[in-house]
Amino acid sequence: MKTAISAILRTAVHDGKRGFTLAYFHRAEELADELRDAGLVDVAVFGIEGPAWSVLKAVEQHAGPEPSEDLFESVLTAARMAEPYPELLAASSHLLAVGKAPANQAEAARTEGPEP
Repeated sequence: MKTAISAILRTAVHDGKRGFTLAYFHRAEELADELRDAGLVDVAVFGIEGPAWSVLKAVEQHAGPEPSEDLFESVLTAARMAEPYPELLAASSHLLAVGKAPANQAEAARTEGPEP
């Protein structure tokens, strides 16, 4: 197992042979760069669960699927507090990247319409 984790950390690729699908694990800045390379602007990357997601997972595994409302609110607050800090994105289990099409491309698409 240690070798498999080392390989994922080194390459960011999980080969899909051990109970999970073939996957590429992006770093937040790498994901943002991909969106910019695709021509998007105003790119932002968010951590979906935030840095305290593992607390909810531990409670779920040991106390049942319904965490207390106070615990859930605390984890949600931690996620919101972490948003402005890019260095904390890696603490989240999943990332969401968003961007906008440049204004000139959006305008061109509206005026040209679909091809006949």
